[in-house]
Amino acid sequence: AALGAPSPASAAPAADDGEYLVGRGIADVTGEAAETGMMGYSSFDQKTSGIHQRQRSRAYVVVDRATGKRVVYVNADLAMIFQSVQQGVIARLKERYGSLYGDENVLLSATHTHSGPGGYSHHVAYNLSVLGFQSATYRAIVDGIADSVAKAHDDLKPGTISLGTGTLTNASVNRSREAFDRNPAADRAAFPDGIDPAMTVLRFRQGGKDAGAISWFATHNTSITNKN
Repeated sequence: AALGAPSPASAAPAADDGEYLVGRGIADVTGEAAETGMMGYSSFDQKTSGIHQRQRSRAYVVVDRATGKRVVYVNADLAMIFQSVQQGVIARLKERYGSLYGDENVLLSATHTHSGPGGYSHHVAYNLSVLGFQSATYRAIVDGIADSVAKAHDDLKPGTISLGTGTLTNASVNRSREAFDRNPAADRAAFPDGIDPAMTVLRFRQGGKDAGAISWFATHNTSITNKN
């Protein structure tokens, strides 16, 4: 999922202005920028050697004013979200807000970049090519995500939510078309171009103005090789 795209034309408001509180926040999650293995390609030779772009965590908090129930959605510039990150973020949020945020209402996702530092999982297999757990990177990620949620919490204002769907046919390609073409005829007929063109966008507004969006689209979100 990614943040910031406008909603498709088919989107319709899900509520009148003021039924929800909407907040958004961005914070830095850039890990160790030099001599650290990168996450994604499992290559021992791919190490960080500077910063091309800083990595960010983008968070939304939505509160149903009628019930008081709330949900957090985070999209971070990372290869993956591990249980280690979820546990760390929840612990930081509990320090600040008590039981307001927990596993039941905090959703963490990643852009799936292959160009950021690794070593932030608590599972050995995911840290092998990075030569072990990298505590500095882990702290940067956990603290940054928690900070983005805190900023979204502080940004809560009356707003609306809209859901839109559409198709996008010129932004992806099947990278294993030969294998796909061996699927049953019914499967091939459902996706004649070998891709899923469906796109879903959740649009947020505050005070009648666009505040951001979350988009879902089936593509492998990596375009830089392991030679970067």
